Amino acid sequence: MVDPRTGKYDKLPHIGPGNIESFTGQFYDNIKTVGEENLISGKLHFFPGDIIYGKINPQLGKYVLPLFEGLSSADSYVLNSKNGLAQKYLFSILQTKDFYKYSTSVSMRSGMPKINRDELNSYEFNAPSFGEQEKIGMFFNNIDNLITLHQRKSYEKIYDWEQRKFDEMADYKKGPFGSALKKDIFVPKSKDTVKVYEQQNAINKNWKLERYFITKDYANQLKSFETHAGDIIISCAGTIGEIYELPSNSEAGIINQALMRVRVNEKIVSKDLYKIIFSNMIDDFSKEHSNGSAMKNIPPFSDLKPMIALIPNNNEQIKISIFMNEIDNLITLHQR
Repeated sequence: MVDPRTGKYDKLPHIGPGNIESFTGQFYDNIKTVGEENLISGKLHFFPGDIIYGKINPQLGKYVLPLFEGLSSADSYVLNSKNGLAQKYLFSILQTKDFYKYSTSVSMRSGMPKINRDELNSYEFNAPSFGEQEKIGMFFNNIDNLITLHQRKSYEKIYDWEQRKFDEMADYKKGPFGSALKKDIFVPKSKDTVKVYEQQNAINKNWKLERYFITKDYANQLKSFETHAGDIIISCAGTIGEIYELPSNSEAGIINQALMRVRVNEKIVSKDLYKIIFSNMIDDFSKEHSNGSAMKNIPPFSDLKPMIALIPNNNEQIKISIFMNEIDNLITLHQR
């Protein structure tokens, strides 16, 4: 953490000591309300505004900012910021992709993944003045509330949404076997070559990144793996589920073995809504099938295609997509 008064990195402020019981399902299912009759030895006492962070299986992203006093179980830390750090700002840090990547990378050890106290303390991040921290924390808190409100309104209408299988919503194609794109097949870039799209394009949301090329003749042999503007590419191994729509100015290419190409059936679902649905499905699938470890591969087609999602009518799809894009723009503007 950066101490805003000194500009120097310091440890995370006060990580409460104590033991806690295992966290399963939703955070609130495992938080005990404090009363004289249940002040259980070994539990961790927390107060309204404390952050409870689950240290077991950090890839599941379990954290909560309760508005009540209670006792928490031994598989968590209670964070109570000091030294000029705003509590809601610290809570927003826990939700960043950078912290997620850090927490999952340091916790992947044999047995149950777990982030220990020293590893949590070693995470460093930038912090502006206390006043700006409070504004940032409130901003993201307001976004969370806005999403929750929208979800509630959506649930009120959900009864007339239509069930659709992922197989109906899009056409899917995974990249060729690795032997089809070995390094000795690659050639220098020229007017007679075709680029090979990789995971870096999906992860970095950038079609211009390029390393490998194949001849046009060989690309014709791999025609079924071609991708072009308007297609969606998804990372399939290691860093899974990163989703990117190739823009209108992108060049055609061939996907490699670590990518999946998706062509959305826009008569059923818009691309914007499909990307939201797919991302949520990957998160849910990972939590259900991770067995305490990070998911290494995208679900196989035999699992993916029969999955069901609820799809609203076209007018509602447009409204949902606009709403989510507005939130993305707000976040991007605030980050700038």
